[in-house]
Amino acid sequence: MKTNFKFIERSRVFLIFSLVLILVSMWFFLGPKNVNLGVFTPRGFNLGVDFQGGIVHQVMIYSGISQDKIRELAVSSGLGNEIQNIIIPDEKKIGSSTSYLIKTIISEQDQEEIDKDPNMTSLKFVENRTTKFYTSIYEETRESYELTGEELAKAIKVYGEENIPGEIKELRTADKRVVKNAVKESQNVISPQYSKGLRFKSVMLVIFVFLILLTYVAFRFKIQYSVGAILALVHDTLIMLGFISFFRLELDMTVLAAIMTLIGYSINDTIVVFDRVRENFTIMKESSSVRIINVSINQTLSRTIMTSLTTLLATVSLLLFAGDKIRGFSLVLTVGIIVGTYSSIFIASPIVNIWDSLFSKKKTKKEKKDKKIGGAEKSVLESKDDGVESQKTSSTTGGSGSAISKKMLKKLSGKKK
Repeated sequence: MKTNFKFIERSRVFLIFSLVLILVSMWFFLGPKNVNLGVFTPRGFNLGVDFQGGIVHQVMIYSGISQDKIRELAVSSGLGNEIQNIIIPDEKKIGSSTSYLIKTIISEQDQEEIDKDPNMTSLKFVENRTTKFYTSIYEETRESYELTGEELAKAIKVYGEENIPGEIKELRTADKRVVKNAVKESQNVISPQYSKGLRFKSVMLVIFVFLILLTYVAFRFKIQYSVGAILALVHDTLIMLGFISFFRLELDMTVLAAIMTLIGYSINDTIVVFDRVRENFTIMKESSSVRIINVSINQTLSRTIMTSLTTLLATVSLLLFAGDKIRGFSLVLTVGIIVGTYSSIFIASPIVNIWDSLFSKKKTKKEKKDKKIGGAEKSVLESKDDGVESQKTSSTTGGSGSAISKKMLKKLSGKKK
């Protein structure tokens, strides 16, 4: 499919739109939180346990319990309201069992209390809250659960006869297993000090990746290409951070992985366009940079759109069917692919053109050459006009005029008859 869109001629509109979008995004995650502007109130980041410190543990309830109820019990026990439903595959599900991931953030005030006692740890600090939480589950449902018949056979098949989660082995019989109704399947403790260091390392990682990509693009192409590519990546990153802040998505290592994936995806898309631009600069030597860049983007447009659409099919599938555990990851990927495709077409290449128009010696020489050609053409036109005018004068004076002009010429030349 051949297209002939004038991307560069309309680039000012897209650059202004992107600048406004970046400023709004930065307002959401950097603006003062004490300002109430309704929808435009700054929100900051909803940092996850990875970047704030806390405890993550997964609990399975054999008898089953709703997510709203488990959230209510967690909040009343002081564990917070960060609850995710973990989908248990049918081949591993025992009866009506349910599984939830509970994230408890350790605030700065909590950390101050922990620091006052040298024997206190983050795990011990929330241990009382965790105990209260499990007690609440037992009161809401039951303290133990009996596995018999098909449930017992499936539990033995899935976990093995000696590894059934929560089994009270003293109550084991040949045809029955008694288990604790609420079983802690896993637990991960992250201290606030470690999270602080992780935040710093994450920022350094993103900066390091930008520098590596800047060097790579500058080495493979030219400096103006690397500037265009990096500014496009900064554009994508800031807009995605604004999106994460606006919708209060949890910013954790999973979402950071999605951002890093988008950086790689976007730079790949941009390099495809740049490669065609560089190739056309050697082919279309007599054309202006605006025309060359327009042609290059149009030539790669169908490839860019098809690649983005096929990738979106995968990310949308993750968003719809993968469950709550990676919903943030898949949502950031889905939106980020759209933003990255937009920047590859409407941001990166126009920035290269702006750089080229400001600093390119080739264009300056070409303009001078065009000016000289224009001046020569003007002189030719003027001489033609003078010739036409002289012919008109000759025709009006007649033969006498011709004779006078001949005598004058002989006199001026100094020749005699």
